[in-house]
Amino acid sequence: MQYGLKNIFRFYDDKEKQNRYYPYVHGNITTWRLSTPTTLLPSFQIQVATGKVIGDVTVYLVDLDDAETDITAYFDITGNDATLYIQDFDDFEYLIYNASKALETSIGKGTWYLKIDVDSVLYYSEVFCVVDTSGYLSIEYYNSSDVDSIDYTNGDYEQYTNKLLINTKLTKAEYEYEEEGTENGDGEFLPTFMKRTKRYKFVFYAPEYILDAITLIPMHSSVTVITDSGEGTTETITVARNKFYVNDIFWTDTKGFAKVSCEFWTDPVVVTNYANNVT
Repeated sequence: MQYGLKNIFRFYDDKEKQNRYYPYVHGNITTWRLSTPTTLLPSFQIQVATGKVIGDVTVYLVDLDDAETDITAYFDITGNDATLYIQDFDDFEYLIYNASKALETSIGKGTWYLKIDVDSVLYYSEVFCVVDTSGYLSIEYYNSSDVDSIDYTNGDYEQYTNKLLINTKLTKAEYEYEEEGTENGDGEFLPTFMKRTKRYKFVFYAPEYILDAITLIPMHSSVTVITDSGEGTTETITVARNKFYVNDIFWTDTKGFAKVSCEFWTDPVVVTNYANNVT
């Protein structure tokens, strides 16, 4: 049985596999916080044994003192627009939560993890923090086929999408030009092809399990970055296919967290023989 599919929201078969228990992390949960608003959890998938039904599932919200609350009723489990459901495969099943719409009941602000009981088998999530995420950068991604055992091809429900919220900002856009052409008899360059690309960068700190997830983003066919001014204004930026990169990973002195540099391009603007007329 496989645990810990490399989604943003990671699950394990033992609570002490959470990142905070790594000896080099020293219990630090402040340098990195997997953040989420009160109305959603990060999407997740857990591989479970065959023969399970959604009625076998109980979801507990647990604080850092291990006090737990049953929040199973917070999830929509009925119909094709369900957010928590069981997906059947040949030799196993997936329990899937897709954050496609708000929870039935909001979660209070604080630091938590999930304990999920699937027919008496327990799974434990990474620690997450419910906070005001206004002003955060959002990265949402999915693929047209499955990636590293993450199921993206279930047509019975809403498209499964991973989402990462980061307390960081994009740099100002950078522009690059590429052109091809010939010179006429007077030595004047006459372009026959011109392309303009637009690039953004951002930096943040992350633990290893987040690096496991985001280094898979370049393999995804659909990546969207959403900026939030923190004052009610958002901008959605579609990343050009296969143009999201995790460039530099520098581990801090404690080795529990890395400084990560990412960049991405939008779709280029291309002109060929200057024939791109509006019709």
